[in-house]
Amino acid sequence: MIDKRLLAAALMFAATGATSCGVDAVDTSVNKELCHTDVTITGTMVPAAKPADYDPELGDTNCWPVGEWTFTASPRATNEDGSTQCPSTDLLAEYKVKVERDFVNDDLDTYTFVTNPNAKARMKVSSGGGGLCEGVFEFYSDNGMVLHNLHPALQPAPSAGANHPLTGHGEFHMYDTDQWVP
Repeated sequence: MIDKRLLAAALMFAATGATSCGVDAVDTSVNKELCHTDVTITGTMVPAAKPADYDPELGDTNCWPVGEWTFTASPRATNEDGSTQCPSTDLLAEYKVKVERDFVNDDLDTYTFVTNPNAKARMKVSSGGGGLCEGVFEFYSDNGMVLHNLHPALQPAPSAGANHPLTGHGEFHMYDTDQWVP
C-alpha cells in the first residue's frame, strides 16, 4: 500500500521544480516566474598569461579560465521548452567578466563583472572536461526581479591566437518577487 503522505510529499517536491541549477541555486518554489526567454551566447575570451611555473603537462587542453570574457546574449526565436517568451528582455549590449587567479592563496579565482562592478552577481567557472571551461554567471536587476542566467563555454583553441571563441546558452527570467539572496 502506498503511503499517501509520502506520495503527496513526492508530488509537491516534483511540482516545485526542485531541479534548479546555477551558482548556489536558490529555491524559488514560493516565487512566481512571470516569464523567461532562452538566449544564445557568442563572444571571445582573451586569456591571461600562464605563470612560468604552470604545469606543462596540463598543456593547452586544460581549462584556463583566467582572462577577460566578453560576450553578448541574443534572444532565441523560441524557448526550448515551448513556453511563451517574455514580451521584452533587457539584455545588455555586452557582458564583460574578468577572471583573476591568486597563485599565492590556493589558486583561488576572483571574478569582476566589469560591465557593472556594483551589480548583484554570482559568478564561477568550472571545467567541463576535455579542456572545456563553462561559466555560470548570474546577474540580477537592482530589485532582484530580473535574472540573466548565462553560461558561456570556452573551448581551448591554441590556433586562434590571443582570442578564444565563446559560445553558449542562457536564460532571461522575470519574477514577481526579489530573487537575490546574497
